[in-house]
Amino acid sequence: MDRSSFFDALQTELAASLPDGVSVSFQQVQKNNGVILDALCVRTGASVCSPVIYLDPLYEQYRSGRSAAVIARAVAERLDGCDSASDSDFDNIRNLEIVKSRIAYRLISVCKNESLLSEIPWIPFLDLAVVFYLRFEPQDGYAVSMCINHGLARSWGLTADDLFAIASENTPELLPAKTESLSELMAGYLHVDPDTLRAPGVPELHVLSNVTGIYGAACLLYDGVIGEFARKADADLLILPSSVHEVMLLADSPDSDHESLRDTVRSVNGEAVPPEDFLSDELYRYDRSTRSFTVVCPGSRDEAGKDVKTSP
Repeated sequence: MDRSSFFDALQTELAASLPDGVSVSFQQVQKNNGVILDALCVRTGASVCSPVIYLDPLYEQYRSGRSAAVIARAVAERLDGCDSASDSDFDNIRNLEIVKSRIAYRLISVCKNESLLSEIPWIPFLDLAVVFYLRFEPQDGYAVSMCINHGLARSWGLTADDLFAIASENTPELLPAKTESLSELMAGYLHVDPDTLRAPGVPELHVLSNVTGIYGAACLLYDGVIGEFARKADADLLILPSSVHEVMLLADSPDSDHESLRDTVRSVNGEAVPPEDFLSDELYRYDRSTRSFTVVCPGSRDEAGKDVKTSP
């Protein structure tokens, strides 16, 4: 079967596997950076909160030899054990006092999201956009989020600056930052001693994300996180935006090859980063004396772009 035939077969099989009153419909979901993914929406009655099943990974399973019926049963079993955010959470979204503690932010590309950014409040940060969402936490631990658009922000009487002030308090609490050296991270995967992966005399890369590993690049904005890392490193920092989920931190020095590092960012983005996870092709620098971020200008020791201040 081709993709379209498989999707039809899966929808039929899944509908037969689910209880009465549960409907399955095909839809296309717009993700970050304008990426459109095929999905099935599973809805119970008039519920406004519905699980979405992305189809491409399931089609890969089918191409590897699993039948549509077997895949449908596995999906139905997963849905049966998955609690979703309650409709009451969404019924209350216009009540600011109820949902205020759920307002958070994330970082996305400006150039890849022009259409989306025309519909939502946002704050510029370097070549990126700080955007806002409501983060719900179902009982089973799966996060459900809702993007905050202009209409919702107006219903609360909040501007983008207001949302940023609220999200700046909430996001570090909801999604604490986590910093780990690349050697420690790789050692965990390989089950070896991190020291065996460190090159003597070579500055070490560190990975900055949040504890969930989802949209962790926003930790750049957390009050004090970057300043404290620079203080411990006793250096200004170079920041490689590896994806919306994480960034790499490296102590800057007179020997740092800015142009080569930016080329590395672009190469990794082109070869290893899924389109929906792309953040930026630029290299950033954090100046600890001015507590500001800039976009590095390749081929020069100077930086170009708007300074963005942060707390130490």
